[in-house]
Amino acid sequence: MANLPIATQWAVNATASLPSDAILSVVLVAVPSVGRKGTGWLASDRHVVTNEHVIRGGGAGSISVQFSDGQVVAAAAVAFDALTDIAVITLPQVISHPYLKIDRSPIEIGTRVCAWGHPLGYNGPAPILSVGYLAGFSAHQPAGLASPQKRLVLNAALNPGNSGGPVFAWGEKSVRGVAVTKHAPITPYLQSAIQALASNKSGIVFNATNAQGQSQQFAESQVVAEILQYFRDMTQVVIGEAISSDDVVSFLSNQGVPWTPA
Repeated sequence: MANLPIATQWAVNATASLPSDAILSVVLVAVPSVGRKGTGWLASDRHVVTNEHVIRGGGAGSISVQFSDGQVVAAAAVAFDALTDIAVITLPQVISHPYLKIDRSPIEIGTRVCAWGHPLGYNGPAPILSVGYLAGFSAHQPAGLASPQKRLVLNAALNPGNSGGPVFAWGEKSVRGVAVTKHAPITPYLQSAIQALASNKSGIVFNATNAQGQSQQFAESQVVAEILQYFRDMTQVVIGEAISSDDVVSFLSNQGVPWTPA
């Protein structure tokens, strides 16, 4: 305990009624080369579950996993399913932190739930908590997915960066779902307008430095698109979604990844 960062020690000491194992098993997943980050959690001593969109654009060598003790590990391999938005990262060595069990039993609407993660600009080292209730269910079925994926609808403040984090029923220690998205409504017209601005390279051009420290040119319309997209990302209708534990288990089993039932 003494070798943990002080903020992690404070978090572990202040979770008597919460699943404190989550603080040590929940990780920050980052792909610096494409500017992506999210959350993940240990399903075994060498496997981290997250969302596919968190690691999209990154290969095994470019994905890093940061634990709440400050340890950073590079992914050895990654498997994913873009349609269900689930991914699993294989680590190069066994991790001594506790891994989380998975509970596939039914969960009732109105159940108080919580999610651990690294939302927005918060980068740990320990994850922080979002709290809400199970509000209902939705059917996620993009083109190519044979049958609808069951998603839990939560009235909890999930934000960019929470993606991939574990969702628990309040007072329980086993994973009930995986945070995947938040609701930020926008009309197709406005979304296409932002995309059109982002694609336009004509007009006044500015030089800027991106998140990776590289020099990059932006047309004025692209700067406007970046600002509009930023404010849209900051919008918070307090509704989020999580992938059900059944779909997580199905994916892990198909990939031959060990998992432990509650």
